[in-house]
Amino acid sequence: MRSALLILAVLAAPALAARTDVGALPASGPAVKCLDETGLQYVATGNRDWLLMRQGRGTFRAELVGGCPGMGANRIIARRNTQGRLCGNDLIEVIDPVGGMNYGQCRIGRIEPIAVPKGARF
Repeated sequence: MRSALLILAVLAAPALAARTDVGALPASGPAVKCLDETGLQYVATGNRDWLLMRQGRGTFRAELVGGCPGMGANRIIARRNTQGRLCGNDLIEVIDPVGGMNYGQCRIGRIEPIAVPKGARF
C-alpha cells in the first residue's frame, strides 16, 4: 500500500511543477513594433503583466502596460482593431468566454521574441 502511494506521488509531481515566469525568459531578438495577426495564437498564462503569443515557430511576449487585472486563466482576448496587426500601444479586451462578461481593457506595450525552454509550463 505504501509503495502504491509513493508511486502516485511521484507520478503526480510533474503536474505540480511550477509554471514558467514569462517575464523572466530571455529575449531572443530585438523588440518589434507590430505582429501580423495571421496565424497568431494567444496563449493563456494567467499572468497579469505579460501576454504570450505564438506565430509559426516563434514565441513572443507582449508587456501589458500597468498590468491587466482582468487577465486570468479561462479568459479570452478580444480586439476591435481591423488592421490585421497587433502593435504596441493597442488595446485588448479581456472577456469570459462562457458568460461574456467583459473584464476591461488593457494596453499592449513592448513586444519581443523570446526563447522558450523545452518543458516550460504556462
